[in-house]
Amino acid sequence: MRSTYFFTLAVLAAGCATSKGSSRGGACLADQLGRLETQWRERGGCAAEPDECRRSCENGDVSACMTGSHFKRACELGVAKGCTGYGAELRASGEAACAAELFKKACAADEGEACGLHGRVLIEDLQKYDEGKQALESACARMKGFSCRVLAMHLESGKLGEYPTSRVSELLGQACAGG
Repeated sequence: MRSTYFFTLAVLAAGCATSKGSSRGGACLADQLGRLETQWRERGGCAAEPDECRRSCENGDVSACMTGSHFKRACELGVAKGCTGYGAELRASGEAACAAELFKKACAADEGEACGLHGRVLIEDLQKYDEGKQALESACARMKGFSCRVLAMHLESGKLGEYPTSRVSELLGQACAGG
């Protein structure tokens, strides 16, 4: 999906920070969320009618929130991918600790990109190498895909200690197998 591309780019371009909570309203939104959902339907027309899309999102139309890139509201409505998008926005604005919590919550709902981003923020922004490695290994084993790629990248960088050289190739194969 196009919105996935944009929030992934935001995460890749983000700087590092270790703030607690969120400057956007106090406590981290992750602390207020219940169980997240992974299903939502893409809505057409948001590009042509962004104001209508925003109003629909504010009124609880998850499809309008996701299609219109209103990730915070989609997250508040319980959509895991919305929390991933909002976490990317937070990370890009220097709120890595809250972003990590949102990614962790979305990962628990099997949102694959959130799992990789959770480990990435732990390692790159919060310097929690062991916790990040453990999160990535668990997500890679469970879901393959992006988490395996992020784990391979950090093993190659040397940040996560020694590893057999064949491990990176294995992880990249798992990344491809997971989509």
